Amino acid sequence: MSISGSLTAPFLPQSNNGFIDESELSQPILVVVINQYEHAHVDDYITVHLNNEISSKRFYITEKNIHRPRYVISIPFSEIPLDSYDVFYTITDWTENSASSATTRVTIKKSDYPQPAVISYLETESLANGMPANGYTPNSVLITALDEKKMAVPGAPIHIVANDNTHITPSSGVTNQDGEVVFCVTSDVGGISSIQVASRDGNIKDKVELYFSPVNEAILIITGSEQIGEEYETITLQFFDKNTKEPIKNSIVYYKLDQAININNILEISLNPDTIRSVITDEIGQFQINLKGHSNGSCLIMVTANNYVGSINYTMGQQ
Repeated sequence: MSISGSLTAPFLPQSNNGFIDESELSQPILVVVINQYEHAHVDDYITVHLNNEISSKRFYITEKNIHRPRYVISIPFSEIPLDSYDVFYTITDWTENSASSATTRVTIKKSDYPQPAVISYLETESLANGMPANGYTPNSVLITALDEKKMAVPGAPIHIVANDNTHITPSSGVTNQDGEVVFCVTSDVGGISSIQVASRDGNIKDKVELYFSPVNEAILIITGSEQIGEEYETITLQFFDKNTKEPIKNSIVYYKLDQAININNILEISLNPDTIRSVITDEIGQFQINLKGHSNGSCLIMVTANNYVGSINYTMGQQ
């Protein structure tokens, strides 16, 4: 990646001599400030990392923000166990080449937070299993932390590790008042993946095996578009088997927008429940989604239904 000079370390405005006390903050988010870097390009994206274990959502460089002197990225504290971290960020360009910054050391604590009981058992349960290996439709795992009396342990940091073919969100978390925490796992490789879970000190461990179904290629086309006001559109898509050209009908749809610029998907339009669309294909493989954005907002729509995967580029207002 052609970036002149080294990337400066991120700045943590909430840090006081290397410590952040959540009890003293009014917002439940970690704020990370990143200086503008040389030769920034539209569609570059920045990801903040804590110890290579926790990562922020991607922050994309767009025409609107490319000239800002600094970028602000946040991560909910609910995704960050109390611990010490090396905080850094990576910048990735459109060819997926990445460069890493220098690090900032910080310890996150919560002075008014009671110490959790000692974990004696970890129980795992797969909430969703057998999802397609498309890289974005998740299997999910419920983890319950218990003490020696089999009582729930709230506020317990839990770590989860998988093999190189899987991605975990988040990679660590804190149990809720019922001693539970949920992780989502995606993969782009079909088959069984063994997921390891562990307590913070690593003394208590368990594992669960998740199955990712192989996927088949599909053709995704846009068959209709209805503009609603200045910033909303409903588009109709149709899903076909790439080889047989048969519609993929009566199937639950999973979709996401990738590489989105000035556009996002929404459940309903202007809080009108009548605009909520079905997420099941009909008899001819059609379904609808709602979009909100600006004219010429663009994205890649990625869809999975019945273990078929397809995608299509979309630009708002040009259909």
